[in-house]
Amino acid sequence: MGNDHVAVSISVDLADTEAVAQAVAGLTSEHRVAGVLTYMEQHLALTASIAERFMLPGNSPSAVDACRDEHLSRSILAAANVPSARSYLVPDAETAVEYAILLGGPAVVLKPRSMGGSAGVRRADTPDQVRNAFHAVQGAVLFGLEKTGTAGVLIEEYLDGPEISLECVVLGHDTIHIAAITRKYLGEEPGFQETGHLVDASDPLLADPRIREVAGTP
Repeated sequence: MGNDHVAVSISVDLADTEAVAQAVAGLTSEHRVAGVLTYMEQHLALTASIAERFMLPGNSPSAVDACRDEHLSRSILAAANVPSARSYLVPDAETAVEYAILLGGPAVVLKPRSMGGSAGVRRADTPDQVRNAFHAVQGAVLFGLEKTGTAGVLIEEYLDGPEISLECVVLGHDTIHIAAITRKYLGEEPGFQETGHLVDASDPLLADPRIREVAGTP
């Protein structure tokens, strides 16, 4: 990063939360700090912790945990009656095979409990494929996220169709604004590696009543 737009630069170990907090405390004593942010997923929990500690705007640590832990995400969505793929946390490959039958197969999806960029996500259509996918997911890694997030493997029902994400600005329980619809391009199955994103300001899905209902917007 260039220094053209940097007022102050401090070197600190981002794995040491207390050291980061002390560095921020020093900044706040000399400068007006309006917020804290990161563009790296592995530092989201740290960013939320620092924002909360210094009463700065940002996501709460519990909100970040819910976003990064897909098992927790699915549980919260289910509790709020938000439609989502049926999902189960499985401890071993044979249990995964049992849940594949419960989900009605033949196709199911196995994925890491916490990861990013669809890393490790795999489709499986047979018991042997489920077993192989389970072990592949267990060993999945993504650069920079090796020591972050909660370990575990999820098995979910397979939903066929295009994949989109709904980007929202949430200012409160009753104040939600849709910022964009992102259409995702995926690699060939059995993997689901994201290969591209498309955002169109005139996307007709922005006005889709079902999407707005799920998002909780008027």
